[in-house]
Amino acid sequence: MLFLAFSLFFTSVLEAEAETADTTTYLVFGSDRHDSGTTMTDILTTIVNAVDTEGDGDIDFVGLDGDMVNKKDAYSTSTLISEIQEAGLTCAGGVNADDADPVVGLAYGSHDVNVTDDAGIMLEDMTGSGIYYETDEYIVYFIGFDDMVNVSEAETAAAEFIATMEEKDCSKALFIMSHVPLHQRRGDNDGAAVWLTSINSVAEEFDTVFLWGHNHTREKQADKDVYCVIRGGEITPQGGSGTVVINFAYYVNAGYIKANEEMSLIGLTDDAIMFQKYTTGGASKDMVTVERYDQDDETVPNEITATVYANTFYVGDTFSAASFTVVDDGNTTLTYGAEYTYSLNADYAAENEDGSWTFTAAGTCTLTVKGGVGLFQS
Repeated sequence: MLFLAFSLFFTSVLEAEAETADTTTYLVFGSDRHDSGTTMTDILTTIVNAVDTEGDGDIDFVGLDGDMVNKKDAYSTSTLISEIQEAGLTCAGGVNADDADPVVGLAYGSHDVNVTDDAGIMLEDMTGSGIYYETDEYIVYFIGFDDMVNVSEAETAAAEFIATMEEKDCSKALFIMSHVPLHQRRGDNDGAAVWLTSINSVAEEFDTVFLWGHNHTREKQADKDVYCVIRGGEITPQGGSGTVVINFAYYVNAGYIKANEEMSLIGLTDDAIMFQKYTTGGASKDMVTVERYDQDDETVPNEITATVYANTFYVGDTFSAASFTVVDDGNTTLTYGAEYTYSLNADYAAENEDGSWTFTAAGTCTLTVKGGVGLFQS
């Protein structure tokens, strides 16, 4: 897998958007409100005012990543819609609401057991997994609480996730909302390793963002090493055997609403995904941005190609995925989205932790051209 470059900027999502011709689609995420009074409204008001003042787009989606109440108190999702509307998003509503702007979605958390979804902002199977919302630009996919904490349920749900995404347009960004994270900490997410394998597979084609809550994370305390991990970084999943390199653009805390008074603003353009935390006082963290896969590039650029012939690789050979691209041995221009088969004398079994691949047995490799980059697939 080729890991795209990322950068840290001492600027804001809005300032970055102003420097590009792309129109930005804004999405907002937060988690663990826990009956925190007006905190969610106050944070959203700050974000709404910033977008209205400086941005060239509207807030298109508000994602709530579970645990909106203390303990397991009963509540109705219409109360959440009211708080969002009080922040100036007067047409906020569920995915099936008429003229909802923005659309609001709630992923089921461990405290949401007595929720009444009168606003229609959850999946029909409130505790399950699946696509909640889809536009021409992005997909929002919910992972249910039970589907993350139980291995057997994770295996079924993760397989359905892969099957679902195989039918989707990979030019769309994918936002995965799971109340429970993937990494080890609390020991209550035993299905995480299963999900990470599936998400990594899908993220080879989709620009993917994974947003989580549950751990009441503070950046400089618990989870500080996984507060925001970029494509090419590592996490250690619960139920796994060690660290795993992630293929997806972000593995990031959605924003601990109650104690941190924090939510996330994500800007989506054709070229990049920009992520920044906001509090009631404004942007509170440096912006992080990741370049998107180049879906428009129809050929492999000459400057990054290397011709591969049969008998090039041998059993036990390794090469770095970060510096390897192929063209066919006839030097024919490779078409984006097409597949080419090579009979080599070796095939790879797995990607190594350092990003290289080891060839371990003879066989046939299939080359798929994705966004100007050729990738071997077994």
